[in-house]
Amino acid sequence: MENQFNIEELTKLAEQGDVSAQSQLGNCYYWGNGVEKNHEKSFEWYLKSAEQGDKEGQYFVGMFYATGSGTARDYQQAVKWCRLAAEQGQADAINQLGWHYEHGFGVEKDEKKAVELYLRNAENGNALAQFYLSSCYGWGKGVEQDYQKALEWAEKAVANGCEAAIQAVNFYKASLPRQKEEEKFVKETKLADDKADFSVKNAIDFKTNANADTQPTAKKSKKEELWELAEQGDANAQYELGYYYEWKSCDDKKALEWYTKAAEQGHIKAQEQVAYIYRKGKVVERSYEKYVEWMTKAANQGSAEAQQSLGMFYDKGADGVPQNYELAAMWFEKAAEQGKVEATYQLGEYYYWGNGVPENNEKAIEWYKKAAEGDVHYVATIEAQWRLGEMYEHGHGVDVDLEVAAEWYNRAAKNHHSGAKDDLERLYESGAVEPKDVAVRNDEVFGRLIHDGKKTWKGKITANFNGRQTELKIRLASTSKEKFSKEQLKAFAEYREKEAVFYAAVQQKAKEIYKKANGEKDNEIIPTKLYIDRQGNYGWECKKAWDEQAISAILSDGDVQIGSVSVVYNYADVVASRTKTQWYEGDTAYMNLFGFLEALDVRRALYEYEEAEDEEVREGKLTDKEVELLLWLTNELNTESIADGVVNYCNITYDMWSDKQIGREDLLDELDISKIYLRTEHSAEYDDDPEISLAGECQCDEEHGIAIGFKDKELAGVSSEDYGFS
Repeated sequence: MENQFNIEELTKLAEQGDVSAQSQLGNCYYWGNGVEKNHEKSFEWYLKSAEQGDKEGQYFVGMFYATGSGTARDYQQAVKWCRLAAEQGQADAINQLGWHYEHGFGVEKDEKKAVELYLRNAENGNALAQFYLSSCYGWGKGVEQDYQKALEWAEKAVANGCEAAIQAVNFYKASLPRQKEEEKFVKETKLADDKADFSVKNAIDFKTNANADTQPTAKKSKKEELWELAEQGDANAQYELGYYYEWKSCDDKKALEWYTKAAEQGHIKAQEQVAYIYRKGKVVERSYEKYVEWMTKAANQGSAEAQQSLGMFYDKGADGVPQNYELAAMWFEKAAEQGKVEATYQLGEYYYWGNGVPENNEKAIEWYKKAAEGDVHYVATIEAQWRLGEMYEHGHGVDVDLEVAAEWYNRAAKNHHSGAKDDLERLYESGAVEPKDVAVRNDEVFGRLIHDGKKTWKGKITANFNGRQTELKIRLASTSKEKFSKEQLKAFAEYREKEAVFYAAVQQKAKEIYKKANGEKDNEIIPTKLYIDRQGNYGWECKKAWDEQAISAILSDGDVQIGSVSVVYNYADVVASRTKTQWYEGDTAYMNLFGFLEALDVRRALYEYEEAEDEEVREGKLTDKEVELLLWLTNELNTESIADGVVNYCNITYDMWSDKQIGREDLLDELDISKIYLRTEHSAEYDDDPEISLAGECQCDEEHGIAIGFKDKELAGVSSEDYGFS
């Protein structure tokens, strides 16, 4: 009855024009929470909220138009609504808008614009954007093909919880050696007479033998035999020859020539390779039509790999080949029947969402279960386990069974699925499911708590923010056997007393340091977790409403401070660092940068101290002079005093390649300072060189970064990062 009551109340509010209620009601109909799942009704309510400027509603309306779910597919409308949401900083909409530009659906294709949008999100830690950006570097879309950068972005995506990027990481790690080999390949080196031995260093013409009539015939090598068989029309030999040219000799043109000969004779693997070469578009003009043509030939001969690849391709579509859910579903089913895990999982998704097949939750569960029992090295297996947990928790296609839901969530969580970990934690914390092999504490102050098996108790409390009752996660530092410290209990009591004051103070702080956001859009800071350490330091982990980036708010140390996420969980170290006297290379320092408390990596030019008498100094201990400078920089420098100099440097740099200009209010978005560089010995020899520098990334010069240098405790200059540490 409770869900029904909530839906009735939401509907009343939504019908009265309440934007939040309209958006929430759209969400309920989308997922089937408290009501029967109905995408048409979901679209209807999201559209109402979108028309009132709700960014979540705008994003979902865009997605409905893009997928043709809940309304007729209309890519132009999809772009329109996603753009409106993206302009308000809705991260998913930014990714989706990038996708439209990448593939040219509803907008003129512009891969560089797609990269620009993905990068905007990726630099804010958005895992999906990082994954998309990795793909762009891997395929050379909008940027020069670069497997190293593709790997770096894929690894960031995995670190931020994108399980789909795991396979990409493995692929690029395996492929990097080949790309490096290609780069080193000497272009002028050719196979002698195009029929040489496979070793470039020992090129021999197999067919020429001046003394063939007088000399005894030498026994042919396997390579010679393979060449002759290929020229005689043997499809297997032609395929092997193509494989050699592609992977050993790094000559994709020759590889395509021989693969095509084999493919035209019906060789399945050769047909697949020809398709991939056309899709890659490195030695021939990229052609998705040719990719589909050759992959379909292989698929029609029963290749499960080709069938799965076609399903994945039609699921998204590309330039010249439109998205087609019906064809995708057909190929997924053919591949799934042959045991392809990704296709099996995707078929479950298609039945769940009704893409290309009638919506059928029972069928979805059937295919999810098959995928869930697959090899856990496949992301699809882990995703299927998580989806089964959702199906059993919400009763989609089965009766609600929270115990079974927890079992599936647990299986996925053990395979490092971040969403499953959160869902399992939620079930445990709510008391809906009794944890297994996990410490549980029903505390008279904090309520029901679950231990993470390391050093933190997890639970939830109800908070009151500006008159709104909301659920807030709580995290308490402690081993499973320790009692909570007196400082923690005192801190919590103090927090409860000042909760409303803290919330107001954080919002005011946001207005002060995020002036640009305040001027253009909602700049609310939304608390998501309360953390209290053993010493009684406490604060919130939060997210910024306008771009959903995670930050922290320190509440227990005088005036409210806003900083990076790590700060709230390490605030005892922040306090200790203010008076710390022994510092080493690699230590973390904390500093207020333009109103934002940041964690910075301490580095120095170690080569300066190779001859130092003090062994500890040689091994990385900072000298007294360096410690003095470090404490001055982190404790005494007011970065507002250098803001104009930094802004001026950025604008001069922008003048070299862009019309963009920034002001002081843009510095938090412009800079990503992450390091402190020390080189006092070198600076003593050169008048213009800094003793200590703040360094990191800068949007005005993404290639070279930025360094803000100081000498004699005065600003020495602003330049690229090598100025601080070269």
